[in-house]
Amino acid sequence: RREVAVTVQVEPDLPTVYGNAGHLRQVVLNLLSNAMFSAAGVAGGEVRASLARDGQGVRLTITDNGPGFTGDAATHAFDPFFTTKSHEQGTGLGLSIAHRIVTEHRGTITAENGANGGAVFCVSLPGLAVPAE
Repeated sequence: RREVAVTVQVEPDLPTVYGNAGHLRQVVLNLLSNAMFSAAGVAGGEVRASLARDGQGVRLTITDNGPGFTGDAATHAFDPFFTTKSHEQGTGLGLSIAHRIVTEHRGTITAENGANGGAVFCVSLPGLAVPAE
């Protein structure tokens, strides 16, 4: 395995998201873990994580420059027990659990190949409604 460069970018003044912090942390850790694993398989591995405003909510985007998805793997990424790793390296439950958590928080999660290779995961979560004054 190789070293991986990690870049994190957080936009200032993001909306507040209501949710279970432990569960949302699990989503982030699952996505980062998968991205790190993929990027570690290539020379010059990179993972980028960004948190930005998405309308009234927030969008977390995690990209890597690993091999990306082959065939229709991206369409099955959130299926329980689906994995592109060997059985010793993964159970295929991490992304399924992440999908369930994001859905329970009224958000969306997507997986696709990046324009320049690698994988891109996007999580969008609604912000707290601010009462009118």
